[in-house]
Amino acid sequence: MKKLIISADDLGLTKSINQAIFSAHRDGLLTSASILANGDYFEDAARLFKNVNSISIGVHINLIRGRPVAKISSLCVPGEEKFFNNTKLFIYRYCLRRIKYEDLYSEVFAQVEKVYNFGIKISHLDTEQYIHRIPSILKVVLAVARRFGVNKLRFSESFLYLPDNREFLPFLCLEKILLFRNLNKKYLTRAGLRYPDSIICLNLMREINNLCLAEIFNQIENGITELVTHPLLSISDYPDPRDWGRFRRKAFPFNDYLFLMSQEAKRIIKDKDIKLINYWQV
Repeated sequence: MKKLIISADDLGLTKSINQAIFSAHRDGLLTSASILANGDYFEDAARLFKNVNSISIGVHINLIRGRPVAKISSLCVPGEEKFFNNTKLFIYRYCLRRIKYEDLYSEVFAQVEKVYNFGIKISHLDTEQYIHRIPSILKVVLAVARRFGVNKLRFSESFLYLPDNREFLPFLCLEKILLFRNLNKKYLTRAGLRYPDSIICLNLMREINNLCLAEIFNQIENGITELVTHPLLSISDYPDPRDWGRFRRKAFPFNDYLFLMSQEAKRIIKDKDIKLINYWQV
C-alpha cells in the first residue's frame, strides 16, 4: 500500500511560515511538521500546535543557521554567538575535528530538550541540510533520541529532489563513495529506530501545473514516502540572510503552500489510492 507523509520544515522560523503550516494542516494536505528550537518564532509555533493532535511534530535539529540554544561553542563563529551559516564550511570544520563532540551533543540535546520542555510530544527527529547522514553525527542524534524516548527519524536510502534532483546530487554521490549508507544502516538497525522507505524533497522552482503534480505523485511507491515541503505566506519577515542564508525561491516563493492547498493534488492522491499518514503511524 502507498502511504504518504506530507511534511513541512522550518516551523518556528517566521510568523508567516507558522501561519502557512497551520493553514496547510487545517485546510490542506499537510500531516507533519518539524520545528526549529532556535527559530525566532519558536514559541508562537509551539503555542499554535501544542494541543493539535492530528499532526506529528518533530524537531528540526539545526547546527548550520541562526543562533545556538546551548552556550557558545566550537559550532559557532569565533567571538560570536551564531552558527557559521554555511553547510560546506560546517562539514569541512567537522572533518578537520574543529567541532568538539561535547559541543555537538550539548547543542542537539538542548534543542530537543527545549521542544520537550514546552510540552510538545516529539514524534521524530531530523536535521537542517540532512547532516545526520554523516555517520558520526547520526550517532549523536540517535543518542539524544534515546534520551527522550523518540523512536522515529527522517531517514531513507532513497532520496530525491523533485522536480529537479540536481541540487542534492553532489552530497548523494559523496555519501555513496564514502559508504556512509552501510554505516548508517548499521547504526539505525542497532538503535531500532523507524523511518520512511523513501524521501522526496519538493523543489518547486517553476510554475505548478498538472504535469508537474503528476511527475511528483508518479514517484510514490508502495511503502512509506515522506514528501518534504517549505511553505510560507510572505517573504517580508524572512530573517537576516547573514544568519539564515539567502532566500532561494524568489521566482516562486509560495509554490509549496499552493501545492499543499491544491485541489488537483487532493484528487490525484485519491485516484492513486494513496493513504495520508503522519510520523506517529510510521
